[in-house]
Amino acid sequence: GSEMCIRDRPRISLLEGLPYEVLAHYAERNEIDLVVLGARGYSLVEKLFIGSTTDRVVRRTLCPVLSVRRIVETA
Repeated sequence: GSEMCIRDRPRISLLEGLPYEVLAHYAERNEIDLVVLGARGYSLVEKLFIGSTTDRVVRRTLCPVLSVRRIVETA
């Protein structure tokens, strides 16, 4: 069967620049297996005018991108 092996600990880096460009470049340069990003959940209008960092990273990277969104509980 196939085995999953974690080779390295997750990396944490502080980088400067346009987030989507920096993330895509870093992922390629460091052979990153998976990029995990938080998503705010912009409205359709906001996405059309400003886009989202997650969308731009997905389009610019060759590795998988996992987008996670915080669940807000309502009373």
